[in-house]
Amino acid sequence: MANLDAMFCEFVRDFGGEVVPESDVKCADFLFSDDKIIAELKTLQQDARQEHAARLQGLVDDWARRGLMVVFGRATISLQKLNPICQREWLKILQAPVQEIIRRANRQIHWTMQSRNLPEAKGLLLIANDGNLLHTSPMDYMNLVNRVLNKTKPTGERQYPNIHGVVYLSYRVRSSKEGLPFWIAGHTELGDTIVSSFQDRLKRGWYNYVSKVTGLPVAELPIDRAAASES
Repeated sequence: MANLDAMFCEFVRDFGGEVVPESDVKCADFLFSDDKIIAELKTLQQDARQEHAARLQGLVDDWARRGLMVVFGRATISLQKLNPICQREWLKILQAPVQEIIRRANRQIHWTMQSRNLPEAKGLLLIANDGNLLHTSPMDYMNLVNRVLNKTKPTGERQYPNIHGVVYLSYRVRSSKEGLPFWIAGHTELGDTIVSSFQDRLKRGWYNYVSKVTGLPVAELPIDRAAASES
């Protein structure tokens, strides 16, 4: 089976979209001209669990030195139960890779809008998990995405204005709780039917494509769109 990047490129062609040549590194990956949608695909391939565990242990040791928490032996740490200071510091290390993905995608989508003379196009960020077992809870990961996309400049404008929608998806990687592939979508503007309807069509197209390639129906993780919330 081809890697997820190659598989998704073939799907985009089958769906009627354009795969932008790799030589144009400043541009986003896909263009759906009829829908005026520019999409960038970022793939999580490296398992970040060990790296994150090491960084978290460093935080825990620091929190203990500062008197923010007391840990006896090995204990499971829950973000929601931590001191608010600890929560912010943990979220900061979780958000850093997500922010870098969003920053790069925002720039690539903007460049494509300019180079293709599509100032009214909508930007869609596709994040595919093809190996990072740290982020197998799709709602938790999308919450991190939402936190980054909610950031604003001192002027009050959105920090990443070229991203109007996000999809977090997987194929081989399964959700930690249900053991199923996932596709969870959100958008940044309330009532943006252009982006939401395109996301729905793209999802149906992707599942049909996967079924055609594998000869098997896709068992989908049931997630209410409202649960994803607008970013």
